[in-house]
Amino acid sequence: MWQRDAGLTMLTLLRVAKGGPVVTKQLENYASLYHEIWSKATPNKNCAPWGAGDGWCSVLGEPKFFVNGSVYDKPWGRNQNDGPAINAMVLM
Repeated sequence: MWQRDAGLTMLTLLRVAKGGPVVTKQLENYASLYHEIWSKATPNKNCAPWGAGDGWCSVLGEPKFFVNGSVYDKPWGRNQNDGPAINAMVLM
């Protein structure tokens, strides 16, 4: 699950569907999943571009997760920092 794509999908759903019990339930599930994901530590180190960082990573900057909610721990796909901002817009 790409964090950015999930956020864009939810923004579209909220805009197009304009509420209702099914959309509300989906938003609750979305918020619950991100609460669970963002509460975990990331197994990844040095997420700065080109290895320029000090070895620290925030789970908020992880670009994608497995569908079971665990953090994607492979090197491909880093660093993409727009996902947390998009998800914040969904949750506001």
